[in-house]
Amino acid sequence: MNDRNIAIASNIVWNDSYKIGTHFFAEHFLQHHYSVAFLTQISLLSFLDPKGFGSKFNRLKESLKGCKVEAFENGHSVTSQTILSFIHSRAGTPLLDSYFVSKNYLNFTYPSLRKLSKDWLFNAFIFDCMGIEFFPHIRADLIIYRLNDLVSAASPWISKGLAQLEEEAIRKVDLILAVSKPLLDRAVKKRGNSDGVYLLPNGVDIERFLASYEMPEEYIYIPTPIALYVGNMRQWFDWDLLFYAANAKKDISFVLIGSGNIPASLPDNVHVLGTRPYEQIPAYMKHADIGLIPFTDISHIQHVERPLKFYQYIASGLPIVSVAYGAMKAMAPYAILCESPQEFTDGLEKALTFSKNERSQLIETAKTYSWSKIFEQFDNIMRTSGYSM
Repeated sequence: MNDRNIAIASNIVWNDSYKIGTHFFAEHFLQHHYSVAFLTQISLLSFLDPKGFGSKFNRLKESLKGCKVEAFENGHSVTSQTILSFIHSRAGTPLLDSYFVSKNYLNFTYPSLRKLSKDWLFNAFIFDCMGIEFFPHIRADLIIYRLNDLVSAASPWISKGLAQLEEEAIRKVDLILAVSKPLLDRAVKKRGNSDGVYLLPNGVDIERFLASYEMPEEYIYIPTPIALYVGNMRQWFDWDLLFYAANAKKDISFVLIGSGNIPASLPDNVHVLGTRPYEQIPAYMKHADIGLIPFTDISHIQHVERPLKFYQYIASGLPIVSVAYGAMKAMAPYAILCESPQEFTDGLEKALTFSKNERSQLIETAKTYSWSKIFEQFDNIMRTSGYSM
């Protein structure tokens, strides 16, 4: 390994069409002349669940191909590696629900993570809530938990053992970077003090979203106005709310980009386009009229303040119509927050009245959340914490 190395772990692969905060951390370190090992994992046991079989199979193929090295002009690189495990922690399943399995199942992988971890020594290791299984296995001078969500809040979908492993990580890591105030408060409570716990919100790839783009081909055949949702559509996505709005507002086209549990029957004005490469997402936003956040009222959502799509929507000048559960009220005044399906429908009407000047003001707000400004805060946290990178 090089003298300046960072390990990053999540469950979204380096070259995935979906891009999250850990990808931007990797890019930040590349710009500062570090090489990056970007780690994900897939379990053979996950194939027992037929949902998402295609993406799992692609992840399996990535694992069997071994590590990939992407070199950059500055002489540094991203080494992406998908680790194949034979089992994984599993909620509600005897033994697999345990702390022992959550902490140890990555000891038995292909390639051997145990062997790799002996060979690798990193300046820093950064993981998010979706990479928490790597926490016991990666050696580094500095260990950082980017707390973008709380594993324990995702019950009953997350094993008890994984929630216990997260509590251990919160107690033991050197730094915690919480993306919201509720997550920061939870971390301080679980850690027992505020030492090493900092607020560092999500950001937006502002230059990409400010650029001009041609209209996506699909939009040619979809009537305007367009209310757009971009992101995963899993247990937190409120299909009942979306169907209510779609049936109430037949004059609006509801366009969904992403993957998840898609109902077999959809209203005629709901268009599911599937996943799209991250580089194409700004074009879909630029030529839409409204940004949607129709989440369900579950504990997993209660501590979410401003999801990544919030910043991307406003960077595209899109007025946002969102539910107002828990900490999501922090999106005010930059989003139309709704407490009921009828308010959500009324919010769509209000969003369509936004003037060009109001949309421009949203873009100006987004500039204050650019990833470059977020990483200025990160670099300052590192300095004040006494860590030299």
